[in-house]
Amino acid sequence: SLLSVSDEEIRLQLSPALELRAGLCSVQVCHAHLMGSPPQPHGVVESNLGALVLHPQAVFALEPGAGQDVIDGQAYAKGRISATVTPPVGARQRVRLLLNEKSPPADRPARAYSFDAPEGNGVVAPATSNGVLRIPFQHVLPGRYLARLQVDAGVSPLTVAADGRFAGPELLL
Repeated sequence: SLLSVSDEEIRLQLSPALELRAGLCSVQVCHAHLMGSPPQPHGVVESNLGALVLHPQAVFALEPGAGQDVIDGQAYAKGRISATVTPPVGARQRVRLLLNEKSPPADRPARAYSFDAPEGNGVVAPATSNGVLRIPFQHVLPGRYLARLQVDAGVSPLTVAADGRFAGPELLL
């Protein structure tokens, strides 16, 4: 990849062969000096490596076939949630589904759950990445939940309503 810098802007040019993935990425500024007529790049000046966290974008859906387990008279939701994620994830990335109860009653803290994506994140060779994850969940008390996807160090964002509260993405389990 090549990063060109002027006095007023930074423009990132990516090679078509470069596949960015959500999570922690390294970045480096490389600046070639233009010399001659016509100008040709000579002698590249490079910065130190820096860290960039690329946060994924995700859309969630409860898959058909979800059900409940009843334990000691209490119903718990179980099933699978599909997460369509951009950019796609690689087989070795750490992916977790995060669920936080939306608008819990004032007399207790919000419920929170997390579930690991299946090993390999659904990547099937010869593919090197997957954009639709199917994540199983169980033992979740029924309710409305805010959903996020954590890919390595990056987390998909929540939307905010006009009143300043988190609004979505939302799942009803």
